[in-house]
Amino acid sequence: MSKPVRLADYLYAQVEELAAQEKRSLANMVQVLLEQALKMDHAPVTKVSPAPSGEMQSSTTPRNERVAASLNPDVKTDFK
Repeated sequence: MSKPVRLADYLYAQVEELAAQEKRSLANMVQVLLEQALKMDHAPVTKVSPAPSGEMQSSTTPRNERVAASLNPDVKTDFK
C-alpha cells in the first residue's frame, strides 16, 4: 500500500537528484533512503568523548561513514 508524503522543496530536489544519478524512480529512491536511515537507527551514529584539551571530540563508526557517503556524494570520509 502506498501513502502520499509531503517533502520540503529542498529535500525533494536532493532526492530527485540522487534518483537521477542512480537511475531510480523518485518513489524508489525515497524508499531506499528511508530503509537505510531506519537501519542506521539501530547503530550508534557517533561516539562523543572529551579531548585532552577539554573540548568534545566525536568519531563516526566506519559503517556509518560508508552509509553517509552513499547518501551524499559531497561527504568526505577520508579525513584522519
